[in-house]
Order: sequence, then structure tokens, then C-alpha cells
Amino acid sequence: MTTAVLAHTFTGSETYAPFASGVLPAFTGTFTIHAVRTGANSNSMNVDVKFFNSSSTVCWQQSITWTAGTADHGIQTFVVGTPSANWACGDWTGWSMQYDNLQFTPQATGSSITLTLDYTPLTPPGACAYGAEPNPAAAVYTYITETLVEAVAVALGMGPLGVIALGVMIGAPIIFPVCDHPPAMPAALTNADFVDGTALPNPLTLNKWKDHFVYGVWLFYCQCKPAPSGQPAPTQPPKPPVPPRVGPGPQPVQPCDNADICTTLRNITNILTTINLSITNNNYVQTEPAYTWGALYAGISGNGEIAVSGILGVFVSFSTLPNRVGGSVGDPNTIWDAGFIDYGSDDGWYPRQRITSNPWLSLPLHMTNISRVGYSIPADCVVAIHLLVAVPMALAAAPGT
Repeated sequence: MTTAVLAHTFTGSETYAPFASGVLPAFTGTFTIHAVRTGANSNSMNVDVKFFNSSSTVCWQQSITWTAGTADHGIQTFVVGTPSANWACGDWTGWSMQYDNLQFTPQATGSSITLTLDYTPLTPPGACAYGAEPNPAAAVYTYITETLVEAVAVALGMGPLGVIALGVMIGAPIIFPVCDHPPAMPAALTNADFVDGTALPNPLTLNKWKDHFVYGVWLFYCQCKPAPSGQPAPTQPPKPPVPPRVGPGPQPVQPCDNADICTTLRNITNILTTINLSITNNNYVQTEPAYTWGALYAGISGNGEIAVSGILGVFVSFSTLPNRVGGSVGDPNTIWDAGFIDYGSDDGWYPRQRITSNPWLSLPLHMTNISRVGYSIPADCVVAIHLLVAVPMALAAAPGT
């Protein structure tokens, strides 16, 4: 329960205009008003209470009348929207009190009036509670450019070094976000996600950087839908925590004296190491990694799915392949009616892939968000499904080390 109070001490100059007003956010349900006056109360008094919106439209109005000699009017209970004829709108932002037109005798100077309103505030909605939509003001990019990187860094709350860090994404195709709901918050960046002592990304954790970039792309390309009339404004999606080394504001000044020259040399070495890694691995952002064997699931038949993370694809081989399976001779031989493989995330499934050979290899694009592999294998077939994962990247040493 929340309480709002309007109070006024009479000066004798009051007219039929509001003599007290205050902020009052819209709410729903039951509310009460307790009206009390102090000082001389020998006169009767009629006061109008009004709820009004930003356009000065009166959403609701109620007259409160004191009889001569009465100080405490008591507590009155009301319900928003009931009766509906008394409510012109539901998006009020403030409330006021003033003399009713039936008030003919001003109150004595120095006497006062206090209105206490108790209500239950609206529950703050979650991020984009009313849905989300594309931001029409956002420029469209086909590939990740320097301009887009700058916009994403600003959306994420990063500073100049954040722009440099995200610059490793430049040139890669952009994956346009789905704007109907906010994305999941990416895992926080830690010191392990940087090349030691610098603000440059660690090549071994580029997937985390990509997750942050994709989240920033959503913040740039999408926006929350506005609140319906009478509802609180939507809560904006939160921004991931920004590590201090890529945050906004002044950056640490590098020492430039003989007392601490080693720190500067160490930072220069780290930067050269990162440049060497990028060249040696032929631009590690855009190069497809080699695959190796991951987990093996043998004796698979029928329908089901496997929970996965960070895979590149699957390798399928048959231990039982009945004669009824059709095929055609080739290199390799093509088989028919031997089952399907599907890749999916929490949001849905990719188009299914038909198993067309034995063994069969599948390495689709855009596997970062894949969290499950579905299979549909005929009851008379038995397969082994081998997950394929990336070969760990070998780091090259910096020249001269």
C-alpha cells in the first residue's frame, strides 16, 4: 500500500481554481481518501478532488462535503473504473483539490485541510512487458562495420576501448535480431576474457564477446513497445556489466618515465601478441574452426533429442541398416528413408536434415545458439551420433619470444 498526501493552509485568497496539487501515478483497484480539516470549522465546506492526466483531462472527480462543526470527514472507499460513467480516463499523472462551485463562504484564514489517499501501486513490469518492435530510426547494415561497432558499444555502455575491443567483429555478416522480445543476458565479461593487461579480447573466449555484441545489436535495432493507456512505462532491458577497462570515462594514463617503463613495455608486448594471433590464425573472427570428436551417443533409434552446447555439427553412422532402406549408387551411395536430424535452440528448430549417406556428416552455419539435437531414426535402424566440436585454437608466440 502507498500513501499520497495533499495539504493546504487557507490564506483567504483561494478561488475556484486548484489550491493544492501533487504527483499521483495511475493505479487500479480499491483506494481510500481520508479528509480532515483543522482550525475554525464553523462553516460548511465543499471541496472537489480531481485526478488529471498530462493533457489536463480530468479522469475522475469527487466532491467532499463537511457540515458545520465537523473536522474529520472520515474515510471514503472508491474503486477505479466503478461506476464507469465517473471515469473519463485511466492514465492520470496527478491530483488536486479546489473549492466546489457550491462553496460560497471562504474558510477562515489559517485553517487547513489534509487529504490522505491510500492505494496499491501498479506492479512494475518486466523488461519490454508490452512486447518489443524494430527501431525505425536504426540504420540497416549487411555486414558489421566500424559505424555499427561504435553504435553497439554505446548501446552496451562501453567507452572508447570498448569500441576497439568489439572491432574484432568488423567484416563479419550481421545476424539480425528478432525484435519481438528481449534477448537473454549474456554471461558477464571477466579478466579471463581479455589478453592479460590490455583491453583486447582473448581469442579463446570470442564466443562470449560475440554474445555481448549480439545483445548490443538488439539494443540498437530493437525497442520496447510503448505502454497502453493508463499503464506504467515499460522497463528497458538491462545492460550487461561493463568491465572497467572498456568502460566509459577517462582511461588510465600509461606511465612515461624511467621509474615504471616495464609496465608500458609489457602492454606493448601484449598488443603485439594479439596482433600476431590475429594474423597467424587468419583473422580468427571470420575463419571457420576445424572440428574434432566430442561426445558419442551410441545405440540410437526412434525419436528423441540430445542437449548440446558449443557444437559445430554431428557425425552419424549406422550399426544397423536394414535391406528395406532404398538407395542409389554413387560416391558416396545415397540412402533413403533412414531418418532425420534437427538442430534447435530454446526458440525453435532449424529445418530438418535428411540423413543421405552412411556415414553422414553435418556442419551447418550459425550454430552458436544451438542447444539441442533432435533425431528421428526408424525403429529398424540403429545409429551412433558423434557430436563435432571445435579444435582448441593453438596460440602462436609473438615474434622474438
